[in-house]
Amino acid sequence: MRRYIITDKDIFDVFQRWTSPTLKDQKMHTSFIREAVCRAHPDKVILQYDIRQKLKNMASRGLVTEVHLSPNATAWMINKGVLNGQN
Repeated sequence: MRRYIITDKDIFDVFQRWTSPTLKDQKMHTSFIREAVCRAHPDKVILQYDIRQKLKNMASRGLVTEVHLSPNATAWMINKGVLNGQN
């Protein structure tokens, strides 16, 4: 099986599906984002490493913010006004 190429839209869809619009600054862990992307694409191989690399790439472009909760725990936050899903 070939690995799936994760797009910005996949990540934005996860945040739109699993976050509440009434709460501000919601954070999601990498593993939860991976699980949600896997549910959207059950026939594809999606590694947590690939999700993390995509999120790091999006953070470098200013689309998401990386939040270090502890030395071994990282969460991600969508920056305001960026939910357009463009790759």
